[in-house]
Amino acid sequence: MNGYSHLSPLTRISNEVLDLFIQPLDKQTLLAICTGVGKRISSIATRHLYRSITIERDTRILLDCLATLSTDEKRAELVRSLTVVWWFQGNHNGCILLEDYAVQLKALLKCVKRLTHLDLQLCPGDKLGNLVDSGYLFNLSSFSTTAYMDNSFNDFLMCQLNLKQLWLGCLHSDGFLKLSLSQVKVLHWGSDASPRIIEVALQLWPTLEEIDGDITKDDWRWEEVIKKLASFVGSVSLRIPVDVHAHVLVTITAQLFSLGPASSRVRVGVLFNVFLPLLNDQRPSKCIAIGTTEQTTA
Repeated sequence: MNGYSHLSPLTRISNEVLDLFIQPLDKQTLLAICTGVGKRISSIATRHLYRSITIERDTRILLDCLATLSTDEKRAELVRSLTVVWWFQGNHNGCILLEDYAVQLKALLKCVKRLTHLDLQLCPGDKLGNLVDSGYLFNLSSFSTTAYMDNSFNDFLMCQLNLKQLWLGCLHSDGFLKLSLSQVKVLHWGSDASPRIIEVALQLWPTLEEIDGDITKDDWRWEEVIKKLASFVGSVSLRIPVDVHAHVLVTITAQLFSLGPASSRVRVGVLFNVFLPLLNDQRPSKCIAIGTTEQTTA
């Protein structure tokens, strides 16, 4: 049974949005959905949770499907937004890197070279620099990532003048968001009066075991980062999993009010998470955001 068997025809894609949440990805179902739309697919999301063996296989299936649909020119128009979620079980300690799948990912980007939004959700420690040289990212108006920003990726940000939205979910080995002020400085190439980036969203992905202790200014200096970002970016969003202990959320909200005038451009979002059992693996997956609620702190 495929992941769309419970849906009526075109229910999920009435707005020309296709979210491929099929695990494992089924080529026959994928082709049926794509050909059934008969229109441009504005969004494709491929999600690989914990099972590295499916990444190459599913990416090849997606590429094969795109190649089947139409000519190169039409295929270039097919997808404008792409989400790639690659998660692995446990801490891979750098053994599984984006470079291992660079060929498949670059081939996918080549098929969707009119892409305007790219969302890469990778494992901690994955590098993005090898995508910079591909030349397929410079049409983006928005970019999302939950990976580390290495030096070459920072260089990419410096020359990406068309970027309007930047979504950062920097992961650290302890699970807490750690974005250094030196990295924030790289983002600040526009003038205060007309920021090049309209919105920066910071996403926190801790696990329940990692948030037992209180978060203090001494061990987590995120408020300095947010204050600096709010001084030159149109708005800053901080998205926090709903699983986070109540005292942590209260602490974060209270510290946001201490930011002064900058807090008027800071929003707090709560991620609602769902746990998905995968095939024969009964262990729950990591948190997957399926919706947000936001409120202005000032």
